Amino acid sequence: MQSGISRLMGKLSGVMLMVVVLLALAWQGVCRADASVASLQKAVQAGHFAQAIKAVQAALPSSPDAIAAQLYFIEAQAFTGEKMYARAALAYLRLPFTYPDDPMAPAALLAAANLETNELKDPAGGQRLKNLLLGMYPKSAQAKTVAKKH
Repeated sequence: MQSGISRLMGKLSGVMLMVVVLLALAWQGVCRADASVASLQKAVQAGHFAQAIKAVQAALPSSPDAIAAQLYFIEAQAFTGEKMYARAALAYLRLPFTYPDDPMAPAALLAAANLETNELKDPAGGQRLKNLLLGMYPKSAQAKTVAKKH
């Protein structure tokens, strides 16, 4: 009986070690992804819009959802910097429709509404997006800002 327990403990130790290694590798991947997101944000802030767009589009297919949501936001900012407002609005809209629970989704929806109103000269479209923001994220800071203005 003792040898059976010892063997079981040995197998469990091996499994636990494997789990720890896998978790460490996953964490390392998340850290790398966070570093990539940070470097892309810096590229957009520095005005390197075309390079940021290219890098985002290359990274998106292999990115986990949380990182992809951030990448779409960065892509939208870069398209805005390039004055490609329709593409920017679409990139922003990916967040509330693809990742509705992401914390950046309300900000992305408001940014798309503002682009519709101000840059694409479609105030009715912008208002529809603001109404959507009020419906989807009524407790968000962005909804409170929109509600104060109307």
